[in-house]
Amino acid sequence: MALQKEVAMLYSVGIAMRLQRVINHQQGDRHSHKHEGYRSHHPYGATLGATTKIQNIKIKLKQTTINHV
Repeated sequence: MALQKEVAMLYSVGIAMRLQRVINHQQGDRHSHKHEGYRSHHPYGATLGATTKIQNIKIKLKQTTINHV
């Protein structure tokens, strides 16, 4: 159970970092993540990337929860 909490925390930290990048992007700061290629320069790209990432993580978390019960 402790491991699961740790994993969930790591995921949420990852989400927070990703969201911060999206926020920076919306404020026009393109240089903070210029190595991300297409997504960072497409007006909706960064946001879409983060959203799908969060959805994937949610799915993963659901699966791990089911597996560990």
